[in-house]
Amino acid sequence: VKNTTLCIVAMVSMTFISACDTLTDVEIKPHEPRGGDLWCQYKVTGESGGGAIPVGSVLCLICPDRGTMRCPSYAQSSLVPAQGIKYTVELEARNCGSCPRSTQNSGWTYELK
Repeated sequence: VKNTTLCIVAMVSMTFISACDTLTDVEIKPHEPRGGDLWCQYKVTGESGGGAIPVGSVLCLICPDRGTMRCPSYAQSSLVPAQGIKYTVELEARNCGSCPRSTQNSGWTYELK
């Protein structure tokens, strides 16, 4: 009985680990900044598909919930601005706020599709 229990626990653990390795695609589209916009800031930690935003740069996503002012982490996601282009990101600040002027000037401002 102990060997069977250990085997089941190991199988469940392996399933959990493989499930965590799968990233979910979150589609985003460009958003032209306007006065009064609130933003979530994300540091780009990975890029695939020839995207224009370099790793280490910041992209901004319009605040999805002005009620709670909370930014989603997207730690298990890839942000997808166009077919074939994916960014992995790290949340810079938990609450909605401003977007750096340099990010806005670069056109790296988005909203959820």
